[in-house]
Amino acid sequence: MSIGQFAPKADILACAQIAHEPQLGAVPFNEAIGFFRKKLNIPTNVWQDMLRDEHAKAFTVAGATKADLLADLRAISNDAIENGTAMGEFRKNFDKIVSKHGWDFKGTPAWRARTIFNTNLRTAAMAGRWEQIQRAQK
Repeated sequence: MSIGQFAPKADILACAQIAHEPQLGAVPFNEAIGFFRKKLNIPTNVWQDMLRDEHAKAFTVAGATKADLLADLRAISNDAIENGTAMGEFRKNFDKIVSKHGWDFKGTPAWRARTIFNTNLRTAAMAGRWEQIQRAQK
């Protein structure tokens, strides 16, 4: 069985791009988009507040305890997954959100934005890919 039997070539190429810098929106990856859309916003104080399988069903950013802050962070993450927003544009939007909400977080702005960006794009891509594999096995 070849890899092409699991997913259209465009989806495979979209997954392959994440090895360097995630850019899912370059080709709509419906399974990844669907996975991310199903998540519920859950505010947390620290990363240990939510572990393991809980992350598959929740959108959370450690330290983002206000609903409007979390909603804005989710919106830019969603845009990156659906439309292929590059890291540079994501960072600009991240900085605006931090300023708007006065969010005081741990780490540098570059590290924090990159962590949120990479975590959400990669998990959505891999969950979408897993869905494709499971569907192909039926």
